[in-house]
Amino acid sequence: MKKLNNKGFGVVEAILILIIVGIIGGTGVYVYKQNQSDKDLGSGGNSQIQKTASDSQADKQTAQTPAAEDSNKGFLVIKEWGIKVKLRDSDKVTGYTYDSKPGDIFGYKYDSAVTPVIKLINAKNENCKTIGVYMYRTDKNYEGVTKKVGDHYFLVTGSPGQCADSTNDPDELANQRLVKDFVPANAEVL
Repeated sequence: MKKLNNKGFGVVEAILILIIVGIIGGTGVYVYKQNQSDKDLGSGGNSQIQKTASDSQADKQTAQTPAAEDSNKGFLVIKEWGIKVKLRDSDKVTGYTYDSKPGDIFGYKYDSAVTPVIKLINAKNENCKTIGVYMYRTDKNYEGVTKKVGDHYFLVTGSPGQCADSTNDPDELANQRLVKDFVPANAEVL
């Protein structure tokens, strides 16, 4: 009887090796791209905000405001729009949500929307991190409703949510002041 030489790789072993090499290579490419993306967002030097994707929708983003420059102290800087909004309680604002999806609100067409995100003191209700008021950007002047800042018009809708236990609650008082301040009249071009 003749012995066969069974040394070397078979087809099954070769396929397994290709799959393993593919998984390792794909993981390496993914990690490299994530590092490049993080580097682009975080090392902007003069960047006023950093964006991270929202859990619910890819077109919504939360922007974080790092230590403000002196010229922007007391303002919420909205980089996507090239404006800043003067806020009495800017120290309570941790950033904003930015929605780049165009829409229509009460018959007013807009191309994007922003709402501030606040840092709660009492943290009674996690749903109260946004102040319940949205600023919309539009290219159309809706008389008596919009205000022009730079090349665009802006309008605000909404009202503060009743998140606190009482009107003396510091979160509710800050929320009410932010609602009054987050208006196009307090906005200026960067």
